[in-house]
Formats: sequence, C-alpha cells, structure tokens
Amino acid sequence: MDRLKVAFFTEAGSKRGMGHLVRCHTISQEFKKHQHAIFFNLVSDIRYDSRFKNINYITWENFTLTETYDIVFIDSYEAEQKVYEAISKHCKVAVYIDDYGRLIYPNGIVVNFAPEAKAYFKTCNNKYLLGLKYLPLRKKLVQTNKQSGNAIFIMLGGSDTGGLTLSVLKVLKNNTLKKYVVINKKSDLLEAKKYKNCSILYKPTDNILFDAMSKSSVAITTASMSVYELAYLKIPTIILAVAENQYKGVNQFLKFNLAQQNINILNKNWKQKLRYSFEKVCQIKRTRAVVGKNGNNCIYQQVMRVFNEK
Repeated sequence: MDRLKVAFFTEAGSKRGMGHLVRCHTISQEFKKHQHAIFFNLVSDIRYDSRFKNINYITWENFTLTETYDIVFIDSYEAEQKVYEAISKHCKVAVYIDDYGRLIYPNGIVVNFAPEAKAYFKTCNNKYLLGLKYLPLRKKLVQTNKQSGNAIFIMLGGSDTGGLTLSVLKVLKNNTLKKYVVINKKSDLLEAKKYKNCSILYKPTDNILFDAMSKSSVAITTASMSVYELAYLKIPTIILAVAENQYKGVNQFLKFNLAQQNINILNKNWKQKLRYSFEKVCQIKRTRAVVGKNGNNCIYQQVMRVFNEK
C-alpha cells in the first residue's frame, strides 16, 4: 500500500482540556502503525511538545489550508463551518470527529462513538461510524489490567477547567482511602499536597496514569474521555460535568453503565450530594459496562475502505 499523507486538526489548552488532543493522537498512532505519514495541527494556548511530538500550532481565526492530503481528521467544538469546508476541499477523504451532531458536515465520514450516537443523525448524506465500536482507546490503557485495590482516582480534566480538584479533595479529606489525584496545573500542587494519603500525579505519563486507574476502586472525573477509559477498566465512576458539551452526554454514560452517578456542580448543594453519591458508589465492586478495545482499528479499516473506493 502507498504511504498516505494523513493530517489531524484539533484543539486543546487551558480552557479546552486535552480530550480532543488525546483522542486524535490515539487515532493517529493507528495510521502511523500502518506506515502512513502523520501531520498534526493543534489550536492551543499551551504547548504540549514534551508529551506529543511534531505538533504544528495553528489558530482557527486565521485558518488557511494550501497543502493537500489524502486523509484529514478534524475534531473541534470551535472551528466554524468554513474551516470544515476548506479542509474537505484539500483532501481525498475528510473525517469529522463529533460528539453531539454539532454541524451539518461537508461530504466525508462522521465519527461519533457515544452509545446512542445514531440519535444525532437523521439524514444519510455522509458515511457514519457510530457507537462504542469506534471508541479510540490509548494503547497503554488497552495493555493495562485491572488490579485489586482500594483507592480513589480523581481526574477532573486535563486542565481542570472547572477548578474542582481542590474542592473534591476538601469534600473527601476525612476519607481514609488512598487517593490518586491527577494535577496538571502547577498552581494547585502545593495546596493538593496538604491533604493526607494523597499520591499526586503531576502531568503523568500514560503508564503512570493508567497504573493509578487500574489500582482504584472508585473514580471521580468529568464527562470526558476519562469516563470511557475508566469504564474499560470497569471502575465505578462519579461524573462532575463542567461544560455544556459534557452535559449532553451524561445520561448516555449512566444508561449504559459507563458511569454510576452524576453530580450537577451548578447545584449549590453539590458537595453534599458528592459525599452521598461517593458512599453509594463505593458499594459497587465492578461496573457492567461493555467497552471494546478495537475502536482504533475499526476507524482505520472503515476510513481506508472509503479511501480505496474513491
């Protein structure tokens, strides 16, 4: 097979988190495994060069595209329709990663791995890859086995855009269980270290992150990719949704046992509700979530099938 040029356009940063970046990078590794050339473009106010290699930083506001590619992926909550139109005209196959039917996408492939993704798309103008079958999971996670442990895993977004980590630690300060706390904001480090029995994971590698996940018996996280990752390890999870796009997916997470409780942080009594929910979820040993591990390959196979039919 010829070596194809495959480009990714996505976003991350202090107010966006890392979800889009992580899942695009995960998919890119599947194409890289098949010897294709990868071009990674990122809109961000934070540089991630220490963790992700060969990133080209761009902006949506001044977006132009002169280079042509064989396949282009775009994953965004912010890019305007004109960006999608420009991308679709500069590649043989355009792939749009979607979470809630955000746009009427140009001709191409739409990927939405939410359990009830089919509800978002009433027309059939594009090729659709819908449902958990197409969930992209990181290689290190798939290689991780659930371990017997009795600990709390806390990760509230790559950038903790809701500023909730310290609040959650305060709520659980009297709980004697070991706590694995993911911190990506340097400003939170000193305060987090004041709490007893906490293992602080500052900007952890995938190995460290998934090892901590696997040793946990309950988790608290945002309505993001981390919910899917924890569900893969069958760890009972409480969701704190922190953004409008996250609110849209919460009911699906609960319905399909990907998470067990949801806390609305807009409720003035959310901290008390978290205490109650935590005690309830602690009684669950393992979830009944059904999350496969071949989503990356399923995406690759379907995208390549469309490409070869062009």
